Amino acid sequence: MANILHSKAGLLLLLLAVFAVNLLETSVETRINADCQFCAMFGEKVASAAQALEGGLSFSQHDNTNKVAVYGYSLAYFFVLPLLIIGLAIVLVKRDSIEPFRVFATAIALNYWISLPFFIFFPVPERWAYPDTEAILLSDQLSEWLIRVIRPISGLDNSFPSFHVSLSIVAIGVSYIYSLRFRRSVLALAATIILSTFVLGIHWLPDIVAGMALGVLSIALAVRLNNMLAGKVNVANKRIEPPGEVQQASTLSQSKDIFLSYKSDDIDRARAIVDTLEACGLTVWWDHCLAAGDRYAERIEEELEDCRCVVVLWSEGSVDSSWVRDECSFAKNKAKPLIPVFLDRVTAPLGFGQLNAIDLIRWDGSTDDREFSRLLSSVAKKLAVPKSGQDDISVRHPATDKTREKLKLMLHLSADLEQDETVADKQVSTV
Repeated sequence: MANILHSKAGLLLLLLAVFAVNLLETSVETRINADCQFCAMFGEKVASAAQALEGGLSFSQHDNTNKVAVYGYSLAYFFVLPLLIIGLAIVLVKRDSIEPFRVFATAIALNYWISLPFFIFFPVPERWAYPDTEAILLSDQLSEWLIRVIRPISGLDNSFPSFHVSLSIVAIGVSYIYSLRFRRSVLALAATIILSTFVLGIHWLPDIVAGMALGVLSIALAVRLNNMLAGKVNVANKRIEPPGEVQQASTLSQSKDIFLSYKSDDIDRARAIVDTLEACGLTVWWDHCLAAGDRYAERIEEELEDCRCVVVLWSEGSVDSSWVRDECSFAKNKAKPLIPVFLDRVTAPLGFGQLNAIDLIRWDGSTDDREFSRLLSSVAKKLAVPKSGQDDISVRHPATDKTREKLKLMLHLSADLEQDETVADKQVSTV
């Protein structure tokens, strides 16, 4: 199982397995329920309870719904969701880091496996199938073909929790956790999908609330699982460090390449940058590394002392943050290399505006982005000291060969970027 979660191909197989199991479960359940009188009686009682929870909400005028709303919400429910999930999968697969796609795929898998016992042992019929609500299936006004196509993968009694809603929450969560450029569009589309489940007369309000809760839970569990697999949380293998000189050497070897200074309001964008830097072989300290019981100010001062360079994220919030300014001032006083990165179109505070900055305002999370490549090359320059007469670099603390090679590539990339910019400047001056 662990091997599957460590490759994008394995994660794709996981998603296909979820689809196949769902198809099988829906087929078997449909055949059993067709001849099960007890199932029908139980479903009727559950539907009655759901209606009571809603306060007897009436859909007596449901068939008078505006035609534009009928068509729009039908398209959202039957077409937008699958296209959104497939589109997100393609975008995340193309990323260099496996972690965003792993969170996405495992969240969907966890979502389904948590839902499955409810589908089997707590069957809730869709709203329109319970006559007392007076609701109709509005999508039938567009075409009855739509519900016939989706029925093999979405049983009539698989209403609680709403899988459409929980998948929509997963899409929103992944988009914001990894700061996708089109995350606001994902939010708008997902909100429309969630609303469509109610307007079309398919899901009860308890289904929708449960689906939202399940989506949040799935994302939280998927992030936790990803952190464990990525080695960010390692409780099982935690060991007591030996005392004396060995312990001191170990502490020194754990000094971070980068101290990240940012405003807590920008946590989603900061996390995306941290994940990508770490995927490139760099080590980063930010306040999420704080352990329970740590003294905030003292720990930050220690990490600033030990780090090898400081990356500050300037945003609308951070330019007014006293903490961020103090961290940058401390780094400046200690002669620590300071690399400014702009997340918003703002002016750096007084005393920090002279530094050449990186523009990640429109960064889409890719390591191929020109500005992010500049960030990598800037960090590489601060971490590496060229050996005289050799095409190699000497890292000031122990590093793996893989990290060393990545730093060399970053330095070469930096040289290429500077050459391109010089050529461009010459062409402009000639013109």
